[in-house]
Amino acid sequence: MKKSYWGIIVTYIFVLFGASFVALGYFQAGFAEAPAIAYGQITTSVIGFLIVLFLLRSERKEGIWRREKGASGGEAFVWIFLGVFMALAAQYIAALIEIEVLQLPAGSENTSMLMDIFTSAPLFVLYMIFFAPFFEELIFRKIIFGSIYKRTNFIIAGIVSSLAFAVLHMDFTHLLIYTAMGFVFAFLYVRTQRIIIPMLVHGLMNLIVVVGQIAAQRLYPEMYEEIQNNMNAVILLLFGGF
Repeated sequence: MKKSYWGIIVTYIFVLFGASFVALGYFQAGFAEAPAIAYGQITTSVIGFLIVLFLLRSERKEGIWRREKGASGGEAFVWIFLGVFMALAAQYIAALIEIEVLQLPAGSENTSMLMDIFTSAPLFVLYMIFFAPFFEELIFRKIIFGSIYKRTNFIIAGIVSSLAFAVLHMDFTHLLIYTAMGFVFAFLYVRTQRIIIPMLVHGLMNLIVVVGQIAAQRLYPEMYEEIQNNMNAVILLLFGGF
């Protein structure tokens, strides 16, 4: 693995865990808990994003989002469109298996927590639709999956990277859904040879969830609390969480 990739992994650890310390600073400055968490995460994400761009400066000269021969602009657009539907289909099937066969609960604590933060601090949407997809696809698809794929095959690389992806979300109950999501994103990366494709598909899926949340709040304000309580089950069934 390239030295720069190890640097990116360390940077991502800072983005995730450093956010708590930054959030504490916002909290002590007078911000409420949820906005402090949101601004802490956004702050470390911006810093981490700039560090990653610096670490990948040599690759940027060749095209940071490409491997050797990537899909053209038109092909990329088609795969983004298809990728969203592929991810939705894969996770719908995985969710049905979890709910109907494995009898697992439909709620997702991870998704619930993120949506609660977003409700209190709308700026957190930047993390959900841009920074989270950027870092997660760069780490789990380009670095982890890509490194293992070069030495083994798609299945092994997909399983390892997808399990790592599930571990990140600390949601082991819905391991099957996160694994399904990981395989779709890995397929898009291999098929298009452009890491920006799974990044955009990931971000679009998160955006759909956010738009659904906003629509429910504005169209049915009197029922919003009840809708929000049931939202996680729908999100998990349709989108598999963040």
